[in-house]
Formats: sequence, structure tokens, C-alpha cells
Amino acid sequence: MKISTVNIYLLDGVGAGILLLFFGLGLVFIIAIILLEAWIMQKMKYHAVYKQALLQSLVANLATLGAGFIMIDSGLEIFEMEKPIGFAGLFAATLVLETLILWLMNRKTPFKKTLAVSVVMNLASYLIAFILLATA
Repeated sequence: MKISTVNIYLLDGVGAGILLLFFGLGLVFIIAIILLEAWIMQKMKYHAVYKQALLQSLVANLATLGAGFIMIDSGLEIFEMEKPIGFAGLFAATLVLETLILWLMNRKTPFKKTLAVSVVMNLASYLIAFILLATA
């Protein structure tokens, strides 16, 4: 009986380790995307100050991260990341939400500029995500 208890604890430990590994990798990915999108905002002259771009990238990405959990949990096929339509649906939803958030934070900037920056940011982010998912 004692051996099976040890095995259960080992399995729990491995499960926790794997969970932490994936959580850690996910966190690194999110931080990298936030930094990349802030860099793109600055390079496209959306913000002259990197800290401002970084803050806005953080806000937009946290909002879309939360929305992404809700969309994926909805069970709708259009948000199933494993399918091409789901990946495209998540991209479209992210693009709309991040564009809106950036526009609300930068109302003096023309909407077309905000949209252009958002498209480039999200194309870069989703390209990286696609490559990572395709090679996994």
C-alpha cells in the first residue's frame, strides 16, 4: 500500500512540474509578445517613449488574454485554436479588441494609424504563435 501512495505522489509531482513548465513558457511568451508589440509601436512612431508603448501593450494584451480565455472556454468552433478557423477567429477578435483599446487610449491619434499599428503588431504576434504551434 505504501508503494502506491508514493507513486501517486510522484505522479502529482510530475503533474505539478509539467504545469509549472507550461505556465512558465506561457508567461515567457506573453512577456515577449508585450515587449515585441511595444517595440513595433515605437518603430511605427505610434509612441515616441518606449515606456508608454510598453504600458499600452501590457494593457491591451492583458485585456485580450482575458477575453481569449472566455472565447476559448465558450466552446464555439470559431475559437478552437487547434483548427485554422479558430486561430483566425482568435486573431480577428484580438485585432478588434486591441485596436479598440489602443484607440481609446490614444484618441488624438487618427484611427487609421491605430489600426495599422494594431494589424502589424498582431500579425507579428500571431505569426510567432503559429510557428510555435506548428512546430510543437
